[in-house]
Amino acid sequence: MEKRGFMRELEYHLRGLSVADKKDILQDYEDHFKIGEIDGKSEQDVILELGSPRMIAQERLAERQTVHSATNSISPENKSNLARSLFLAIVLLLFNLIIMLGPFVGLLGVLVGFWAVAISFTLAPFAWLFSLFVQPGAEVWAEFFVVLTMASVGVLIGVAMIFITKVCYRIVKSYIKWNVRIIRG
Repeated sequence: MEKRGFMRELEYHLRGLSVADKKDILQDYEDHFKIGEIDGKSEQDVILELGSPRMIAQERLAERQTVHSATNSISPENKSNLARSLFLAIVLLLFNLIIMLGPFVGLLGVLVGFWAVAISFTLAPFAWLFSLFVQPGAEVWAEFFVVLTMASVGVLIGVAMIFITKVCYRIVKSYIKWNVRIIRG
């Protein structure tokens, strides 16, 4: 593809823009070719650096759409929605800090505590094996069964905690989504 074909294809894909915007964008890419020529690059090298004219046009159209929507978003109706959303955000923030933060921290503490119990019970056999080397001759069989029971209970608590943690995660996630939905309206 040559420069002429590149520019023609770019112009074709920019057909949704106004003439002034299209001319501005085409001039930018014309300048790219001039700079490339000054740097001693061939038209092919410049085209390879720039990429596909279709992708360039899509990016430029998306940029123009974003700028257009941002300038049109502050209408009187949107100002009232913004004020409403801001008011709801402040109310929900206060509600969450005053009412919901305590139970959430308590629940988080209980979860962390049970996870710590599950991990420590599961790792109890390693501490018992270490104690055998440090202090041999104790009631080995009695300790063995106690440690085995602790490890089993630790594994069971761990399995239950996986389920409980997933449920708590889903609840918190849905509560956050509910807050966002309330703020957005």
